[in-house]
Amino acid sequence: MKAYNVIVALLLIATLLPSDTASRQQALSEPKVARKLDEYTYGPGSELRVENDCDVDAHLDNFAYYLRAEPGSRGYMISYRGKQKRSKYFAYDPDWQFSQLTREWKFEEGRIVLMDGGVREKAMMELWIVPEGAEAPKPTPTVFPGKRKMGE
Repeated sequence: MKAYNVIVALLLIATLLPSDTASRQQALSEPKVARKLDEYTYGPGSELRVENDCDVDAHLDNFAYYLRAEPGSRGYMISYRGKQKRSKYFAYDPDWQFSQLTREWKFEEGRIVLMDGGVREKAMMELWIVPEGAEAPKPTPTVFPGKRKMGE
């Protein structure tokens, strides 16, 4: 009976190994692409409450957690200015948000990149995870300054 159990176990292992190896090879051959993990607006009329850095911290902590789970990947923070006057509250400052990740989560230099995305209707932040070998995300502003006419 022991020999039968050993043979069955060996056959089971032998049938599982090829599919496991095939799935690993498939994962390695899939193209690596950047993915947007999160985005949030802030300032007047936004989803985040005024003067509450806990809301911003929650987004940043989630971002840091997922970035840590993928060694070799880089984090991109694309900051967009809003059309309305910028809030003076410190938690909405992109440099402060960047420093929260580098200081609190102690990410090494270059692991997180802060980019100026231009202007959108509302001030916002996009958080991207970029695996090693993937192309970095590009900003997508939606508001463009009007061209000035001659003589203005």
